[in-house]
Amino acid sequence: KMQQINIYLMEYGWFQVIGRMMVCLALVFMAYKDVREHKVSVIALIGCALITGIESGIAVVTGGSRAWKSYLAGLVIGSLFIVISKATREGLGYGDSWLMCILGGYLGIWNMLELLVVTWMLTAVAAGIILARSRFKKRTSMPLVPLITVGYIAVWLSEIMMATNA
Repeated sequence: KMQQINIYLMEYGWFQVIGRMMVCLALVFMAYKDVREHKVSVIALIGCALITGIESGIAVVTGGSRAWKSYLAGLVIGSLFIVISKATREGLGYGDSWLMCILGGYLGIWNMLELLVVTWMLTAVAAGIILARSRFKKRTSMPLVPLITVGYIAVWLSEIMMATNA
């Protein structure tokens, strides 16, 4: 176990691991607020954006010429959610969309796509449970941040597993 942790730390470094933990804590806080108040905390979003922006900036500077392309592509994917929020008159909330935009720029394109797959699979399961319980109405809303948080943790765990199995 310890050797696997050392391999992961050598691959990603302490700075990124601490950054991932801080983002995870911010996501857990936002998930709690989303479930309780059906709102995404603006303060937590700003904090998350600062953490991810600093870490992504350092990764681009130290990661070579290709790193910025992945982050930019992830940011573009995340930005599409803001367009979806506008088009659906907040059928998908702006807080959720801004969070997707922030995470897209932070995770890069491939991890962002992995996050989206996990998040939408969880969303489908949750919607199925709501439908099965016959409590789904036209205006029923579902907090998305908890599902995004689980998706983020799944992406992080897959990152760790890939680094330690390489």
